[in-house]
Amino acid sequence: MMRKTLLVVAVMLLSLGAYADDNSEKTVAFKAEFIVHLLDNVEWSKAEQHEDTDNITIYVVGECPVNGKLEEYASKESKDGKTIEVKVVSSADSISEADIVFVASDDLGTLAKVLKKVKGTHALTVSDAKDFARYGVMINFLQEEGSDKVKLEVNKIVLDNAGAKLNSKILEKAVLI
Repeated sequence: MMRKTLLVVAVMLLSLGAYADDNSEKTVAFKAEFIVHLLDNVEWSKAEQHEDTDNITIYVVGECPVNGKLEEYASKESKDGKTIEVKVVSSADSISEADIVFVASDDLGTLAKVLKKVKGTHALTVSDAKDFARYGVMINFLQEEGSDKVKLEVNKIVLDNAGAKLNSKILEKAVLI
């Protein structure tokens, strides 16, 4: 299992920067696969350990091209014998049970609602909206205008405050906020 995880991380890291269009099929697939495998690449402090549940939940706040691929990858994967479930929700819905919350909106009001709802939970927050890591999202897909590369932006302070530690190989390639 550890070898498979390391292989996936290596492939994902090599893939960073490979996609020119933010919504191209390859970019969408990369983001979805990265999100699904994210829990294999984060370690929580004992105080923040995930509760024992039958499944892992990824909540997507809003509609976006990543949703379909995310559901496809999640249906094929499991972590420690647990199924991975994807739920598309609105910022008005309860998201406190989420393991990962993907904010599929670039609206700052939506982001503020999501961050308020996950405060004090064990949820990892992920987005692909410009500057959202600066506003409190833990992991953000970043694509600079005119560039053909997708990078990761990681808000290390928010991760640390949540008791989460991201795989060092991912951190090495990420832009730290």
